[in-house]
Amino acid sequence: MVSGDSSNNGSFSNEGSTSDERPVKKGRGLAKKTPLWGKAKLNIEVNDEWQPCGGDYKELATQIGFLMKDGYAFPLTDTWKYMDLVAVERDNTNLPSQSKKACLESMARSWRDWKGRVKKNGYFAYNTNQERLSNCHDGVVAEQWSSLVAMWNLESSQKVASINRENAKKQDFCQATGKKPIPVLNKQLSDEGKPTDRLSVYMASRSKSKKETTKKMLKNIKSAIADMPEELQNDPDAREKLFVDIFGKDKHGRVRCMGYGITPTMVHGRRSRGTTDESVTSVRAELEEKMELQKQEMEMRMQEEREAYRVEMETRIQAERDANRLAMEAFKKEIISQLQSQNQS
Repeated sequence: MVSGDSSNNGSFSNEGSTSDERPVKKGRGLAKKTPLWGKAKLNIEVNDEWQPCGGDYKELATQIGFLMKDGYAFPLTDTWKYMDLVAVERDNTNLPSQSKKACLESMARSWRDWKGRVKKNGYFAYNTNQERLSNCHDGVVAEQWSSLVAMWNLESSQKVASINRENAKKQDFCQATGKKPIPVLNKQLSDEGKPTDRLSVYMASRSKSKKETTKKMLKNIKSAIADMPEELQNDPDAREKLFVDIFGKDKHGRVRCMGYGITPTMVHGRRSRGTTDESVTSVRAELEEKMELQKQEMEMRMQEEREAYRVEMETRIQAERDANRLAMEAFKKEIISQLQSQNQS
């Protein structure tokens, strides 16, 4: 397994650099795996969304960062692929299978961050390809370095990188929690008895930011909360509505202030479950009421039809009886008339 990058957040490696062209800083050293890995199972606490949020989560994060620098298992020359690490999780942690999605997304982010640092310190730090190829970045498999440089030289790759840089410049109000992930911050707020709605998590995750734009945003949010009716200021649904009004609806596959592995369907489906049940009950009651009314109307129509049929049948029977009676009377008269004729003769 290869070692990690010796640079720290954009610092340049001593190898292949000159003091008169680039600043040289001492890095934090090679990345090391957690001592517990492979010796004992990490005891990881998870939240209701199956995200790691307590226990040995720091050791897990450290090991994920270490594993992602393994150029043989996760080559930087390839695109990220979700690896099946169920066996690794089963053998080294107590994480349930439901936590796989959050862990894989954390791994993907760690792998992309590592690739970005390699590109910054090993590619952009030099002006020519000859310099780049002569200074393989620490922690990268030597046999892969030339292919990696060639990939970054492609016009299509540079075009994508340019778009990504422009998009990165537009990003603002980034969280300032350091290495503390959102699920851990959420658990911390809950343990302290503080609200954990997304508005509260957003403000807590940026409270230490030194950016003026972020400070202004937090001030505006506090002002918007103060403008709400007092009885709604601590209402979770009202605060969630305010959050959506400010930041808009969540995009596909991502939910703000919830961490890795959470999708809009999971969160909003759960949040609306209670009101949905009430709505279903209400709709069911309304349908039952409508069905009862329809039943009563149908019974009334059937009763009216039966009554009309009864009257019609009675009228018809009476008409037939009258006709039979008249016919009988006429027959009797004819018989009497014939008898009288015979007597006279």
